[in-house]
Amino acid sequence: MRDEQTKGPPSAELEESTEKVNASRNRSVEIQDMHPSAVKLPFFLRWPLILVLLFIVPPYGTIAGLILAVIRLVFSHKHPEYKLKMRTKVIIGVLCAAFVAWSMTLEPSEPSVSAESPSSIQSTQDSVPPADTQTAPASEAAPVSDDAQAEGKAKEREKAYKKIEKALKKEEVEKAAKALAKIDEAWSFSYYQDLLQDPIADHDTDQLQKYLSIYRQAYPNTDKMHKVLAAWDEICANGTAIDELDAKYRSPYGGMEDANRKAESAEERMFYVQYKLKSTMANSDNDIISAIGEAIDSLQESANEEYEYLANNVTNNLMPSLVMGYVDLNVYAGDERYVLVCDKPFSQSGVTTVYAYENGTRTLSTTDGFEQEVPCYQVVDAAVIDTVRADYEKYSLLIMRNAELYEQMKHDLTEA
Repeated sequence: MRDEQTKGPPSAELEESTEKVNASRNRSVEIQDMHPSAVKLPFFLRWPLILVLLFIVPPYGTIAGLILAVIRLVFSHKHPEYKLKMRTKVIIGVLCAAFVAWSMTLEPSEPSVSAESPSSIQSTQDSVPPADTQTAPASEAAPVSDDAQAEGKAKEREKAYKKIEKALKKEEVEKAAKALAKIDEAWSFSYYQDLLQDPIADHDTDQLQKYLSIYRQAYPNTDKMHKVLAAWDEICANGTAIDELDAKYRSPYGGMEDANRKAESAEERMFYVQYKLKSTMANSDNDIISAIGEAIDSLQESANEEYEYLANNVTNNLMPSLVMGYVDLNVYAGDERYVLVCDKPFSQSGVTTVYAYENGTRTLSTTDGFEQEVPCYQVVDAAVIDTVRADYEKYSLLIMRNAELYEQMKHDLTEA
């Protein structure tokens, strides 16, 4: 009997404990089914990140923060274990209140209007004349609106200037003009007012041609740049005429300036022409070599239209003859020797009067091998001197006119 009593209770207790274990297992399984731990909260749905976007990175961050906040609320509704705790709600509420208070401090305040009572406003209006009452609000509000307008205009100008700089960097004029045409001409003209100052001061025709060609194609019916473009067209026409005059005298004289300088130095002089100079081959004792040399000299003279003659100064025996008791009016070759260079050959030797200017020296060689350095004179016709002087006057007037046009361009840019 004692053994049966000891064996009975343990079996009942064992069954009871087994049932409790099974019940607890089933309960844990149900809890796992209700709140699956496999669902994790994504990083971008965490409240600290959403708050940063909402209040610290406006305005695009605010929009993103609102979207993420809505997604977070939907996620918390589906998964109750991610609902906000009371502590988190308090923190978010405090941050929101602080943000609202901070934003209110940035608003422009009007204490004189909002703080005064109707009676005080009425008394103020009674004490101030009607004219002052009307002008005072305008004078107080004007600086705020002017500052806002100035700031907006500065931003707009900066944006337009960046587009203009980008357009002008294009190498092709057509592409640059097409890009510039998309910008308001007022901004382009304002930018050009500063851009053209240095090229105008330096007479930099290449830069001016580039920039003004782009502007002309971009705004063909422009009124703002009309005077500047007209002045530039005249400068270009005058420049072409100046280049033509300079090229006309470049070959024989080295340009218009040198031609005028030599023409001004030309004087009427008297020479005693001896004979035409020959090359070393033409002066050879060998008849064949001499003939070849003379042929070569003739070809060179015809090609270059340049002939060289040996000449002397002119002297006479008038005074000695008077002393001796007779009169000698003849002229003779003096001891001074020269080389005359002319574009036409002399018809004969003897005394001749020509316009000539000194043009360096020449080295003469005799058949015996002796050398002598003598002055060289360039012979010019009087008609040529007159033509050079007339052309130089035109040349000078064109240069002066272009200088005036550059100043006019600068004035038109600043006064427009």
